[in-house]
Amino acid sequence: MRLLSFAAATGVAFLLTPFVIRTLGDRLYGFWTLVGTVIGYYGLLDLGLDSAVARYLASALGRGERTESSRIFGTALGIYRVVAGLVLLLSCALALASGLVARTSEDARIFCHVLLISGVSVSLMFALRAYSGVLTALIRFDISSYLELLSLALRTIFIVAALSAGFKLVGLAWVTFLAGIPSLILGVFAVRRLVPWLRYEKQALRSPTTRSLFSYSVFTLIAKVADELRFNVDKPLITAMLGLSAVTHYSIAGVLIIYFRKFLVMSMGTLQPVFSRMEAAGNQTAIRNTLFFATKLSVSLATFVGFGLIAWGRPFIVRWVGTRYLDAYPCLVVLAVGTTVALWQTPSVGLLYGISRHRFFAGANLLEGLANVILSLVLVRRYGIFGVAVGTCIPMLALKLVAQPYYVCRVSSLSLRDYAMQLCRSVAVALMAIGVPILLTRAYAGPSYVQLLTVGLGSGVSYALVIWFLQLTRQERATMLSALPSWLVPVESVPKEVDSVRRQ
Repeated sequence: MRLLSFAAATGVAFLLTPFVIRTLGDRLYGFWTLVGTVIGYYGLLDLGLDSAVARYLASALGRGERTESSRIFGTALGIYRVVAGLVLLLSCALALASGLVARTSEDARIFCHVLLISGVSVSLMFALRAYSGVLTALIRFDISSYLELLSLALRTIFIVAALSAGFKLVGLAWVTFLAGIPSLILGVFAVRRLVPWLRYEKQALRSPTTRSLFSYSVFTLIAKVADELRFNVDKPLITAMLGLSAVTHYSIAGVLIIYFRKFLVMSMGTLQPVFSRMEAAGNQTAIRNTLFFATKLSVSLATFVGFGLIAWGRPFIVRWVGTRYLDAYPCLVVLAVGTTVALWQTPSVGLLYGISRHRFFAGANLLEGLANVILSLVLVRRYGIFGVAVGTCIPMLALKLVAQPYYVCRVSSLSLRDYAMQLCRSVAVALMAIGVPILLTRAYAGPSYVQLLTVGLGSGVSYALVIWFLQLTRQERATMLSALPSWLVPVESVPKEVDSVRRQ
């Protein structure tokens, strides 16, 4: 469901953006983008609490402690209400200051109204954010995905209707705000139905529970800030050293890598509450088995997508934006290699967050981000945008291949030898599985959407068959089948292993 939600959002953005640009015009769309950028920074005001709430709630639920669960929920709800108030005040301050950045009084008025509407929307979302943490702790990502799809559908319908009716930027802000309200209400209703015993217990902001949440969330916040250095500092650096036109060329590779990372996060980002529950139950065997199984899936997915970016990236760039942007392809290759290796270990990141050992991950991310800045500054002078890509890739490989596996095994009592062997075996099978896709690519790939889609589908089928039979054990295949709806895999037609896993 998370992948379906991601695919739907990506498709809608691809189709809707040209319509919005044509309807609003370059100037007003620039305003909308600017407001979106400002509102996006509000996400840092979460302070990492989202993951902290999910971690401690999942642990309390895993131990069956209802009183503790209500205490955590009440504390989170109180903190988020304070954050919601801060968002509202900040939005008002920015709206009042809009005259300082706008060129005309009309621009200032529009900017003010849109900021206020968007600020109220984000404030309401923060006020109810604890409920989404409960859904994560309950491992009900299916419900979260349904709610995201509902918001996406309403937002798309409202935007098309409003712009077609002649409304402009303020109308766009209003319909975006209104489209999110039903999902917020239904999210609260879903939590009340799933855990009717969960109560709001007012807690002092200096309570032990608050300190526990913030002691966890502060490192999540550091990791988020470090991610800004790792992934978003390249564009300002290129602008300063090479100019705006070079940023456009580098962004061709950058946007494909962003979607690559999002795809893996949506695929494998459900593991944190799972590991929290297992740790609370003291089930070390389940942690080991789940990590190894998830690592197989992560390696298989990341390797195929990384291969696709390298093998089909050049003809795709030619078809998508034209040959004048082909200097982005070497950057794409370098970034794809580094990102693939980093994403192999996505499940281990979920483990670190799930057992509250993510302090190292935050520090490693910060170190990687600083190394990225330094190396990029050195290499951009001689190699241009390709040097920036290399400067991003080198620290990523060093930390993800060496430091992270060692630390993960040390804090989780896993054998480094067993983990390394499992990772190497998974990588070997995945590399073997791309043999047929390489042949299909050499024979049929070209700068045509039809050709690329055909080669991609054929490669995906052949790759999936090898992974299914050589990468996964019989029990793991049963686990995968058990996740499918019963109308796709009827009970009377499935192996005993599948029925057993489904009942569990």
